[in-house]
Amino acid sequence: SNPGTSFKIILARVVVGRCARKTAIRGKAVKELSKKEHREPPDGSHSVTSDDNPGREVVVFPGSPGTPAYPAYVLTYTTPLCKDPYQDLILFNINFCER
Repeated sequence: SNPGTSFKIILARVVVGRCARKTAIRGKAVKELSKKEHREPPDGSHSVTSDDNPGREVVVFPGSPGTPAYPAYVLTYTTPLCKDPYQDLILFNINFCER
């Protein structure tokens, strides 16, 4: 039997404020991510979410007025379904209501 891969996730209380949508940067685009426009919220916004799947992940920016984040819990879970949640998107297709 496959014991699976363990992951940790932080559950936090976050004030999102005005959330803008942006196109997600995929892969290891370190040079792209280091650009100023990706290291702060767009003008008139406090946070961002992806254009293709809004709300799945919300990014808040440290020091941005109005977007405090308070980590509450660290959860550890194990799943045999995937090795890398950013590559193997099977976890986003699970319907937990059917179980």
